[in-house]
Amino acid sequence: MARGRKPKLTVVGGPTGGPGHNSSMTDEQKLRLLRGHVDKITALKAKVATATADLRNAYKTAKADDIPKEDIDFAIALEKDDDDKMIQRRRRETELARLLNHPIGTQFEMFDTDPRPLAERSFEDGKQAGLKGQDCAPDNALGDEARNKWIEGWHAGQAILAEKFQKGPSQPEVLRPEGTGAEKKVDDFDQAAST
Repeated sequence: MARGRKPKLTVVGGPTGGPGHNSSMTDEQKLRLLRGHVDKITALKAKVATATADLRNAYKTAKADDIPKEDIDFAIALEKDDDDKMIQRRRRETELARLLNHPIGTQFEMFDTDPRPLAERSFEDGKQAGLKGQDCAPDNALGDEARNKWIEGWHAGQAILAEKFQKGPSQPEVLRPEGTGAEKKVDDFDQAAST
């Protein structure tokens, strides 16, 4: 059965389904039917609870073996998903990390340090701080040039943030140019817009 699809159930040897199909049954028959469903669903819920507890315990055991849940979930996703889909996902994540100046997006080798000069990294760090609305407080351990670049980046981030607020509400896009009264044809769109 395909995942996510509900099976189509039919009543075998009895009245056709639908609301009120068991209205001709006696109270004892209804009670027996109800009891059967309650018992079956209770047993299934117990299995779900047991499976959930077993899953939690398996994650705890893996954690005790220094294997984090994220690694297991990632490995399962790698095995389950299409290779091209995972490659595209990683490329997109790396691009987003680069835009946010995260080390993942700036490192060309997975275990290398950031190859960019300190001044360039400082500028991007300051820019991200400015975009997030953080205080202009560069790390005092940075050298003078890197601190100045961080502050310059912070101001650039603040400028982008301020520009966003200065624009105000965006103007609606013109879907078609307005013509003169003689050229303009009234259509459904115009009628809906005028009401």
